[in-house]
Amino acid sequence: MAEKGEFQKFYFRVEWFLKRAQYSRLKKLPKIRPIKRLNIFSYYQIVAEENIVGKPCYNLKMEKTQTILKKYPELRPLAKLTTSKKIQDFLNALPLNTGRDWNTCRSAVKTLQAKKAHCLEGAFVGAAALYFQGHKPLLLDLKTSAPDYDHVVVLFKKYGHWGALSKTGHAVLRYREPIYQTIRELALSYFHEYFLDSGKKTLRAYSQPFNLLHFETDWLWADYDLWQIAEDLDDSPHFKILTSKMIANLRPADPLEIAAGKLVEKNHTQGKTIKTK
Repeated sequence: MAEKGEFQKFYFRVEWFLKRAQYSRLKKLPKIRPIKRLNIFSYYQIVAEENIVGKPCYNLKMEKTQTILKKYPELRPLAKLTTSKKIQDFLNALPLNTGRDWNTCRSAVKTLQAKKAHCLEGAFVGAAALYFQGHKPLLLDLKTSAPDYDHVVVLFKKYGHWGALSKTGHAVLRYREPIYQTIRELALSYFHEYFLDSGKKTLRAYSQPFNLLHFETDWLWADYDLWQIAEDLDDSPHFKILTSKMIANLRPADPLEIAAGKLVEKNHTQGKTIKTK
């Protein structure tokens, strides 16, 4: 049992988390279990079905689909994407957000207007397409060691198994079929191909499913950059993949794997090879 002061700290953090997630009403506190502290947000892990606690204060279904599509015609193509395969094909056809103005974090509507996306902007678009089909808009953050870059994918569940949508320029950090029983299994599928040009393998942790409904409709059609969502995702609870002993004994990628890892898409707008995750 936690001491009184420790429990008060925990209760404050849970209360703060729920307010921050903007829940309107909460019938009861979720079950909890202590976990190893990774950061201030993961002192205790909130255990609830598919990371949903209580009832979100906003639901896209509150508004008629046709009304939304009339107001935001950019979303019409997404409403026609009825399968995860079609959504991934749509993301693949969307040019990479690179060049001078790559440092953006646009909502789904603004990304579609710009006609280009990096991994997080592509995640907003993919999550919106899944949401039209009745899925929860859940992101998964894949965290790496420096100097590599993190990657964000969109989670979906089919036949009781997890899959992922991904917007990337790399050949390997892409779509995952819904064949994984757990989020950890899915995250580990990215491990061996996630390395630097030196061969160093860099994937270190993965996040809890991150529900975009916490941010109401910002991620769908906000007209400003959504850096707060990016920061909250980065600060959300993450689970370590490796111990320090495991990291010390990692074998670098083979020269052939390194050469294959350098295969990247061409930027559709500039016609040159771009190295980007």
